[in-house]
Amino acid sequence: MSSALLTPLADAVVASLNTQFSPDTFTAQRVYDAMRALDSMGSTFWVDIVVGDKQCEPLDRSRQKNHLHVDIIVRQVITGVAAGSSGETTLLDGLMALVESIDTYLSAPKQRVMPAPPAARLAVWQGSETVVPYSPKKLREQRLFYSLLRLSYLAVTDGT
Repeated sequence: MSSALLTPLADAVVASLNTQFSPDTFTAQRVYDAMRALDSMGSTFWVDIVVGDKQCEPLDRSRQKNHLHVDIIVRQVITGVAAGSSGETTLLDGLMALVESIDTYLSAPKQRVMPAPPAARLAVWQGSETVVPYSPKKLREQRLFYSLLRLSYLAVTDGT
């Protein structure tokens, strides 16, 4: 079952982010459904960790390579600044910088290995991709900053 590797990995990402970043900045949480009603979001900076997908391939006769993905969805409703204003640009620059700092932190050498279930022991960071650096459509239509960062890890397990 894919969640036997993915869920503990996502939990480790949450714990790592919450240890590194102040609760005044954000609190990461693992969710299955990251959709939220705009009116319930307030001005909170949301960082949701979502279990991604898994691809497997044989490594040798007794082990398999598991390519694991965890998505980080970052959102904040933009309030208090006019669309297209220099204030909005400054606010968005700060949000983009925070997304980049999350990526930089998780890709740092000491963070590249995450604990995994005993079957795999470790999940090793392979890369990250900012799938959606920000969504102009969501910003324009909903006044919502939305960014999606996908993390890739490799875990080796027994093939049995």
